[in-house]
Amino acid sequence: MGTGSCTTPSRPPPRSCPRCWWRWRRACRVAPPSPSAPSPATKPDAALKGRTGSIETHSEPRRGRVTSAAAGNPRPGERSMVQWGIRGKLLAGFGVVLALLLLVGGIGWKNTRLFSRDLRSLYVDRLQPVVQLSNAQTALYELRLAARAYATADGQERQQLKASRDKWVKQIEDNLNAYKATYLVQAEKDLLAMWEQGYLAYLKTVDQVFVLEDQGNSTQADFLRRGEGQRAFERAMNSLNGLFDVQTRVAERVYRDAASTASFSEKLLTGAMAAAVVAGLVVAFLVARGVARGVRSVQTLMASISEHEASAIEQGLAAMAGNDLTVEVRPVTQPIARYGRDEVGQMTAAANAMLAKLHTALDGYEQARRNLQGLVGQIQRAAGDVAESSGQLGQAANQTGTAVQQVSSAVQGIAAGAQDNSASAQRTNE
Repeated sequence: MGTGSCTTPSRPPPRSCPRCWWRWRRACRVAPPSPSAPSPATKPDAALKGRTGSIETHSEPRRGRVTSAAAGNPRPGERSMVQWGIRGKLLAGFGVVLALLLLVGGIGWKNTRLFSRDLRSLYVDRLQPVVQLSNAQTALYELRLAARAYATADGQERQQLKASRDKWVKQIEDNLNAYKATYLVQAEKDLLAMWEQGYLAYLKTVDQVFVLEDQGNSTQADFLRRGEGQRAFERAMNSLNGLFDVQTRVAERVYRDAASTASFSEKLLTGAMAAAVVAGLVVAFLVARGVARGVRSVQTLMASISEHEASAIEQGLAAMAGNDLTVEVRPVTQPIARYGRDEVGQMTAAANAMLAKLHTALDGYEQARRNLQGLVGQIQRAAGDVAESSGQLGQAANQTGTAVQQVSSAVQGIAAGAQDNSASAQRTNE
C-alpha cells in the first residue's frame, strides 16, 4: 500500500508496524483515537465497571504522546541530509571546510606569485631602467663638459678629453641599449626615437667642435657648440626627461595595480575564511541538532513509556495478583512518525519496534484480563445455580421427611388397631 493513496481505509495495517500504520493514517486523513472515547474493540463492558481505581491510561494528559514536533522532524529542505549517516555528515562537513581552506591556501599562493611577479616587474622593468637612464643622463652631462673644456685644454689634455669622450659615449650607448631590452610602452618607443635624433645630432656637433678646436677655429667651434649643439643637447635631454616621466607613470600604475590586487586578495581571503568558519559552524550545528533531536525524541518516547505503559502494566499485574480484574490498561505513547537513516534513526526505529511489541503485550494483557473476568463471571453464575439447586434439594428432603413421619404415624396407628383387633379376637375365643 503506497503512502499517497488509500485503497482500504477501513482496514489499517497492523500496529506491529508503526511506520506503515502512521503512513496509512496520514494518507487516509484518519484522526488518532480520542482520549475520552475508546474504540469499540477496547470499550469495557458496562457490567465489568465499578472500581474507581481502574487505570484509564487513554484519558491521561498528552504529555506522554510523542508527536512529530517532539521528534524533531526535518523540514523538506533537510530531507536529503537526514538520509545520510553521521559519518557521512561529518565527512561532508569537514570536506567542505577543508575545500574552503584549500581555496584560501590557493588564493594566498596565487597572490604571492602575483606579488612576486609585480615586484620583479617593478625592479627589472622599472627600477633598473631608471638607473640606466640616470647613468645615460650623467654621461651626457659629462660629454657636454668635455666639449666645453676642450677649447681651453692643451695637447695632452685634449687627448684625455677625446678618450673620455669615447668612454662617455660607450656608457650612454650601453645604458640605452640595456634600457631598450626591457619592456617598453609605446610612449617610451616614441621618446627613444626622439632621443636617437637629438643624441646623434649632438654627438656629431661635439665631434665637429673637436675638429674646429684642433684647427684653431675657436670662434666657429664656440658658435657651433652654443647654437646647434645646445639645441641638440636639449632635445636629447628632453627625451631622457620624458622617459623619466613615463617610468614614473608606469611605476605608479604598477603600484596601483598591485594595491588593487592586494585589496582584492585581502577581501577574497577574508571571504573564504569567513565562509570556511560559517560552513564549519553550520555543519557542526546541523549534525549536533540532528543527533540531539533524535536522541531527545527517543528520550521523550522512553519517558512516556515509563510514565504510562510500564506504570499501567505494573499496576494492572499487581491488581490481578490481588484478585482484582477491573483494572484496564491501554497504550498511550505513539511511535515516532519520521526519522532519518543515520545511526540515530536506526536507534529510533529500534525504539519504535520495542514500543510496538509493548503495545502488543498490553493488548495481550487486556485480552487475558477480559477472558479471566468472563471466566470468573461464568464460575460465579455456575456457583449460584449450584446453590439454588442445593436449596431446592434440601426443601424436597424436608418434604420427604415430613411424609415419612406421616407414613410412620399411620403405620403405628394401623399397628395399634391390629393389636386391638387381636386382643378382641382373643377375648372372643375365650
